[in-house]
Amino acid sequence: MKSRKSKTTSKPKRAASKPTSRSSAPKSKSKTSESKPKSAPVQAKRQTKKLPKQSTAKKEFKPKNEFRYNTKSKHKEFIFGEVGEKYKAVGITHSPKTFEKKNMPLKVNPQKGKTEQAYVRNGIVSAPKKNYGKRILKNHQFSTEDYPNVKAKIRNYKKREKRRNPKK
Repeated sequence: MKSRKSKTTSKPKRAASKPTSRSSAPKSKSKTSESKPKSAPVQAKRQTKKLPKQSTAKKEFKPKNEFRYNTKSKHKEFIFGEVGEKYKAVGITHSPKTFEKKNMPLKVNPQKGKTEQAYVRNGIVSAPKKNYGKRILKNHQFSTEDYPNVKAKIRNYKKREKRRNPKK
């Protein structure tokens, strides 16, 4: 029969004759150790990507009054405001309906020289500035008959936003 070895193993004991470097025993100081203090080992700092500080304050509305081309939707839009990195705008189209909703007809096409029927889309477009062309469209302007209606649409939007987000 074979003898079985016991599963418990004993750890070898350290020799107590040599003092360890962590012991609290006082050491004799030499001239070299007094003049040069030991420096802590330098640890490599991890490279962390710093995020831009985000302000907790509410972004301020800056009024605008210009036409620009939206490269994402491929339509011209009337920009009436700027909030942070976004423009607030109303869309201009030639279609009487958008998403099965009637668009508001304009009496005069805002693009000078065009006679096609134009409409202002329902709803307000909020899109990043990068989606718009750099040039302001100079040959676009609402007629004196249409501008009050567009202004009322914008005013109603602002009222709705105030009700949704009251100041505290």
